[in-house]
Amino acid sequence: MEETLPDAARDALLEAYRGYAAAPVRSAEQKRQAASLAQLAAAAKGAGWPMRLLAEPCGVSAERMRQFAARHEGDVDANVAALFPAYARPAPARRRPVEHPHLSAGEAAELRDLAVLARRRTGSHAADSAEAQASGRFTALVREHHERGVIWAELSAATTHWTSWPLQGAERELEPVVRVSGLRQRIGRARG
Repeated sequence: MEETLPDAARDALLEAYRGYAAAPVRSAEQKRQAASLAQLAAAAKGAGWPMRLLAEPCGVSAERMRQFAARHEGDVDANVAALFPAYARPAPARRRPVEHPHLSAGEAAELRDLAVLARRRTGSHAADSAEAQASGRFTALVREHHERGVIWAELSAATTHWTSWPLQGAERELEPVVRVSGLRQRIGRARG
């Protein structure tokens, strides 16, 4: 829902501001127009209207409109007050949940099996060792799945010792072999 002033209120604000701006500086006419604009601003403020919506048709800042409202003294004329119904803030737009792709059971099983070997890799393993091969493949798969939109938490959860995918019941509480921070570090090191 878009926030807009009622047409009559918008027109009255615009007419009063134009009269104020066109009048000679510090003249009786400018003071009269300023008083009219101040009354409109005070009526709108009393009805809860945000100053930014009042300022928009006049082309001034919300702070300048607040200054006009602060100038008003006394009661607001009933006809002026009638121009501004009680302001109702529109409800925020609901965000649709983002749908992320998920790992298939086969993809998750491959990550689980590779994670165990990849975790064992140290600098002392030869480049052609099973651990080194598993580590490289594991890193490549994690990067590939994350780039297609699978979230880090799901990638980490896939490294637990699960029996069925997606994780069910108590298996959700299992500690992953590789945590999210470890996955991010692994991808960061591979890029560097």
